[in-house]
Amino acid sequence: MSDIDFIIICQSNVLNLSGLKNVPLDRPELYANLVYPRGAHLKGGFRNHLDVINDWKYGQFYEDSSYSQRRELLNIWNLPSASGFHIANVLVEYGINIHIINNFDSEFDIFEDIYSSCKTPPLVGISSTFYLSFKEVGRVAKRICSVDPDADIVLGGAFANAETIEGSVSDFEPQMRKHNIRYVMHSFNSELDLLALINARLKNKDFSKVPNLCFIEGNMKTGEFQETGSTWQQPVLDTTPVNWHRLNTDCLNRTLQIRTASGCPFACSFCSYPTTAGGWKTMSDDVVRLHLDSISKMPNIDKLIFIDDTFNVPPHRFKKLLQIFCEYDFEWFSFLRVQYVDEEVVRLMRDSGCKGVYLGFESANDMILGNMNKRAKRADFKRGLELLNKYGIYSLAAFIIGFPGET
Repeated sequence: MSDIDFIIICQSNVLNLSGLKNVPLDRPELYANLVYPRGAHLKGGFRNHLDVINDWKYGQFYEDSSYSQRRELLNIWNLPSASGFHIANVLVEYGINIHIINNFDSEFDIFEDIYSSCKTPPLVGISSTFYLSFKEVGRVAKRICSVDPDADIVLGGAFANAETIEGSVSDFEPQMRKHNIRYVMHSFNSELDLLALINARLKNKDFSKVPNLCFIEGNMKTGEFQETGSTWQQPVLDTTPVNWHRLNTDCLNRTLQIRTASGCPFACSFCSYPTTAGGWKTMSDDVVRLHLDSISKMPNIDKLIFIDDTFNVPPHRFKKLLQIFCEYDFEWFSFLRVQYVDEEVVRLMRDSGCKGVYLGFESANDMILGNMNKRAKRADFKRGLELLNKYGIYSLAAFIIGFPGET
């Protein structure tokens, strides 16, 4: 077996409910503004809903279990990452030996074994898709350094990108030194930038030509902090390599998340994504088919989650994709804009394997929907939900805001 060039850590257990253990239970107002703790206090501690089920079904909680047990328990972060597998799919095309650690807190023992078995220490990437601060980045980096204090760590992804929108690249320096992070890749669509970094590390150690990078040269405490030029990178869609069947699938459990588009054609007033994504672009139908052919060769994968923000837009493309899906045995899930579905489309969704969709309602009031530039009305939601229910497709609605007397 060849040495691993790159280990990517896709995600981790962001929420540490045990940190709430000192908050008094007789003062519920202290919890009112907390975002994540949608759980219960059970057997002396706070538990998320899936851990309540773990206790009922398996008689154990995630935090109290071994790593091998954690991989078998219900945990939202055990769901395979979209960004991590997408990056791996691209890098494999260029001969990079990569190992995917999906949930760091479920697979730390695997990480330790893989890293320690390499003759040359690999680069370790931390994907920051779901991180809101450096606190979780630092926790993960500290665990990495418990295996090797001199580990080369690169941080990239959504959190790193967002930090540069209103801040400066130089703002990364103190956090990098504090948490032993040698590189930060702060670009959107950074697959090829990451490839350039890995190749530079493997070959000439010249990082000056790697776009969208800042790094510390030499000693992490005293070495020079450097920045390279920033440039916008277009998303890889039709040019995305097709290597899903070549990836390590140890952490997969029947499900894979993929995308067939980047950006969003809408301009809702509460959302910055259409701007930060740099426009809306879609993958062609024939290329989607190539990806499905590759995924169908992966053992045990029978469920797909499409993370496109507007999967059923434009409607004619969506119908074509549904016809392609009918050729495969996958069950699938996606986001959905209900104002663009009719009975024919929902029937075809069901026949092509759709089991559930995620709907962003934001409000049940037409005036507020108009102010949001949502381009949908309450009647659209009502009609769409009735159709989905009629054809047995589950729907999860987000952020429904009603008004007194409304149902």
